[in-house]
Amino acid sequence: MLKRMIPAMLVAAVLAGAPTPGRAEGINVDFPANLSERDKEVMTGALQILMLKCPDLPKYWDQLSGGTAAFLPSFVAENSGLKKARGWGRMVELTATVKGDAKLPKGWDGWNHTLSWRMGGGEKPGIFIVKPQAARFCGKTGSDVSIDAPLQFID
Repeated sequence: MLKRMIPAMLVAAVLAGAPTPGRAEGINVDFPANLSERDKEVMTGALQILMLKCPDLPKYWDQLSGGTAAFLPSFVAENSGLKKARGWGRMVELTATVKGDAKLPKGWDGWNHTLSWRMGGGEKPGIFIVKPQAARFCGKTGSDVSIDAPLQFID
């Protein structure tokens, strides 16, 4: 089944067209093409809350490249354990890569790492961060970091 899903997802991505620029305070991000106005509002709102909870993200955004935001289907929440742990279904994910020559605070490693921040509603709305390099942008340390945030509107 997975072998059939991957080609179908690739075809859907090609047919969706080029990404469209989106904006949250302090960052410019590519949004998927063909988003409804409602989904653009949801994605923008989620990113604005992420910027409030992770103030170093807009501060050092110019040290990252390839910023994209996307909705992740509910099976990602199920497979990652976020459905069980936090009651999440659909999620918004922001991804960006730390530039090879990034000028970040001393002790922040992560050059050329691709980082992601996942946001979900559900029973325990908030932000989930896997890599410690991404958590640093939110003033946190460690991996698998959860931050409570008012993101109920995502579901």
